Amino acid sequence: MFYVHPVFRPPSEGDSLLLQVTVGCNHPTCKFCFCSLLPEDYVRGKDEVLADVDEAGAKYGSQVEKVFFLLASALCAPTDTLLAAAGRCREVFPNLRQISSYGHPLDILRKSDEELRALAAAGLTRLYVGIESGSEEVLRHMKKGGTPRQIERAGLRAIEAGMTLSCQIILGLGGKRFTNEHAEGTARILSAVSPDYVGFLSLMVTPRTELAREVEEGAFELLDDDQYLDELERIIEGTEARRPIVVRTNHPSNYVTVRGTLPSDKAAILETIRSARAGAVSGNEEYLRNL
Repeated sequence: MFYVHPVFRPPSEGDSLLLQVTVGCNHPTCKFCFCSLLPEDYVRGKDEVLADVDEAGAKYGSQVEKVFFLLASALCAPTDTLLAAAGRCREVFPNLRQISSYGHPLDILRKSDEELRALAAAGLTRLYVGIESGSEEVLRHMKKGGTPRQIERAGLRAIEAGMTLSCQIILGLGGKRFTNEHAEGTARILSAVSPDYVGFLSLMVTPRTELAREVEEGAFELLDDDQYLDELERIIEGTEARRPIVVRTNHPSNYVTVRGTLPSDKAAILETIRSARAGAVSGNEEYLRNL
């Protein structure tokens, strides 16, 4: 099978067959992301992708229960390629129960409602979307691409199409300058979209990125542990979920691990965060956090 390294996928897709539908990232502008360092990006031809599916089917067949479409936002591929790949996966993997992909909000918006529904019906039922922040200032400064309103529309359209939405938020992405805007805007967008899952991680500065240069020059001030906890607390406190949101902070970059569901577990989540700030709950070891 064809792969272009580096290959990455969400932790929850660790037992999935990885299918390279696209190479690199078609939105390589984010200041904080190592995808901005990748040398190329392109969409593979439909016949090439289907050949890989056939090869994997011959090798693994009934062993495959989950498939993940690589790479950074496979949803940028033509809909007919995605539909053909999903259909062939269902043919050659008899025990297949899920197909998933990263999806940039702007790529979701480029699909019509009919296309999104067709993809969900074909089996592409889970999208991982990096919201990162709900603040327009933070998104613009980090060159994420898209506005809070566009991200909200993309998330709601994916949910309406029948897809499960798993989103990521990066604590500290606004630095000290925009910490208030980051917390307030992120709570607003989580309330509006109410994704099925939201995972938090703390900002990790990738060497050689534009953000790394800003940190070295003193133009971007990183948060300390208490400030990361403050942001997390404010986001959780300000989120008014319209439907259940499973919350996780189990990424090793975070100072404290919390698990729960909003809105039912809001009080318990906030208590864990406040206990961590007071030292009553042990935080993650620094050598594991890679900050």
